[in-house]
Amino acid sequence: MQYVLMEENIKLAYRNIKKNDGSKTAGVDNRDIKNLAKLNTENLVKIVRNKLIWYRPQAIRRVEIPKDDNPAKSRPLGIPTVTS
Repeated sequence: MQYVLMEENIKLAYRNIKKNDGSKTAGVDNRDIKNLAKLNTENLVKIVRNKLIWYRPQAIRRVEIPKDDNPAKSRPLGIPTVTS
């Protein structure tokens, strides 16, 4: 856990999540990456560390999306929360 809580690893995780198009989709908490982008680096690291101390996963928002090969059929997609 000491490596997960390191500032450089938290910033790397944020950059990786931000690059993912899915980060622009809100989860069950109605938040997306834009909510975290408003924070300065110091506050972002502090919030992530505090959340990880008492981490408890949140529900996943489930939506059905059409399949590429057969639009009449759909597949489930799970959208996690950006923060928990």
